[in-house]
Amino acid sequence: MDSENTIVEFAVDWSPTVRNNRYECSDVKLTNDYYQPILAVIQTIKGQTNKSKEIIGRIRKLEALPVIDKRKFGTITIS
Repeated sequence: MDSENTIVEFAVDWSPTVRNNRYECSDVKLTNDYYQPILAVIQTIKGQTNKSKEIIGRIRKLEALPVIDKRKFGTITIS
């Protein structure tokens, strides 16, 4: 996946019931320049995480600071 000039795209389809707290951007494209930094973060987090948890439900609300540069975390409400 380190091939030059490659792109990974993530797309989101919002549920029609989600009206508030919806971000206007529905896709993210990452070039190969991001692969190694993301892999390094994943390996760091995996080293610190011992548990996995599966949560089944619907996302009711997403909350975070409105200014992206100041975001450190967010809250997800699931029902």
